[in-house]
Amino acid sequence: MTNSQLLLLDIEPHTEAHELAAGILRAGARIQNIITNLLEFSNQEQYFFTQADLIDTIEGALALVTRSLKKAQVRLVKDYQTQPQLSASVSHLKLVWVNLLLNARDAVTGFTDQPQITITTRSVSEKRVSIVVIDNGTGISEKNLGLLFRPFFTTRPVGKALGLGLYSAHAIVERHNGQIKVSSRPGRNSFEVILPLDNPRDL
Repeated sequence: MTNSQLLLLDIEPHTEAHELAAGILRAGARIQNIITNLLEFSNQEQYFFTQADLIDTIEGALALVTRSLKKAQVRLVKDYQTQPQLSASVSHLKLVWVNLLLNARDAVTGFTDQPQITITTRSVSEKRVSIVVIDNGTGISEKNLGLLFRPFFTTRPVGKALGLGLYSAHAIVERHNGQIKVSSRPGRNSFEVILPLDNPRDL
């Protein structure tokens, strides 16, 4: 990133070389965000609960996966019916959304000509909020539904996934005193995360 910044100082603006150097800097910033989140998540005991905006955590996750969704030609629909403040470990919560979004992307890839992922937020009560990620991809068999949150379980080909995404998401949601529900049929997969708004905060 530093080298690309030095290049930008020496290259004339509005040239192809300038745009390439700027692209390297933007990519470096995205990688930095990803690594920061991964390092924070590497020790799941290190949670830091602070007041956060729910939509900001979702948008932060989208910033990491939007390029991947566009490459897969997935249409993203946002249906934010509520935008609450909640007590959460922000970096961990972002990882939940990243995992659910990438899982949804994999479900729609090659299944439909019009792949779509919808993210909905709504109030469940004064103290709880629901976040639902819905895709129109291939369904999950009934025998696999009960295995989704086990570590190293995956329906993808060997070598394509470690099977830790949904397991990690489930662990993080539980650490937030929430719950995660899944329902599936061909053409519609739904992952619903229900979170309390008032987890104790770390001072």
